[in-house]
Amino acid sequence: MRLFFALWPDQPVREALEAARVELFPGPVPGRPMRTENLHLTLHFIGQIDDSALDCYRHAAQEVRMQPFELVLDHAGYFPRPRVVWLGVREVPSSLKALVDDLGATLEACGHRIEARPFLPHLTLLRKVHYFDPSPIRPVSWSVRDFVLVRSQTLPEGARYQVIDRWSAS
Repeated sequence: MRLFFALWPDQPVREALEAARVELFPGPVPGRPMRTENLHLTLHFIGQIDDSALDCYRHAAQEVRMQPFELVLDHAGYFPRPRVVWLGVREVPSSLKALVDDLGATLEACGHRIEARPFLPHLTLLRKVHYFDPSPIRPVSWSVRDFVLVRSQTLPEGARYQVIDRWSAS
């Protein structure tokens, strides 16, 4: 089973994210857009685990005390090596940073290794884009009240994500 922890937008936020993508690319899309139902912001990528380890990850997440926060995706960017266009935040809310840090610390008990790179909150909009010159976007506001554990399946038609658990802010 392949897992990751993420922020999972509700339908109005998904629609705003799709509108931002259309605003960035009003004509033909230069890559492969993420399916609207798959849009998310990854907190920690776990990767492949045995089914027997799932309870450890669920228990670890249950130990995290999350504070609700407002997230404003206010700029677009591009990662050239994976050829990904994304939306990100200029100001990382302290509650988001605390959530990532606290979750990471509890996941270590399950054998999860914290990534050495600094956390860069972003939401992937398109993959397989050969070039993108970032342009201004209309900010997308998101009231974050929970985080989720997601199962990822790679299928011939693309990735399929399934939320398998959810933890709400205290």
